[in-house]
Amino acid sequence: MNHLIERGARAEIKEKVFLIDAEEKMHRDLQKAGYEVLTYTEEGAYEAFGVEVVPYLLVRKGEAVIYGGAYGKDQQHTPSYEDTEIIDRAKLGEFSPLLPMFGCANGKLRKSAIDFWGLKYE
Repeated sequence: MNHLIERGARAEIKEKVFLIDAEEKMHRDLQKAGYEVLTYTEEGAYEAFGVEVVPYLLVRKGEAVIYGGAYGKDQQHTPSYEDTEIIDRAKLGEFSPLLPMFGCANGKLRKSAIDFWGLKYE
């Protein structure tokens, strides 16, 4: 989220950030950076958008999904953010290959499916 706060919302498009069980400070900081911010519970985000892993970048044009996936190639070792490039290509009508998802499972059922011994998620 710090990356989004540092770059700020782009003026030429409508950028929304959907937070899952986030602290109020994160909500306020994103709003100050120009984003529309909506907060969901884990299950609420899954029910509304089918999001199973976070963070997740969703680019839409109207109701059409243009891109839905990761926002960088390797978020674990060397964070590289490609959200602006993905958005720019979508604005031009160009395809962006889906990037692999790195992050955390969203929701109790998905967490238990990948961590059935409870080593990561308690």
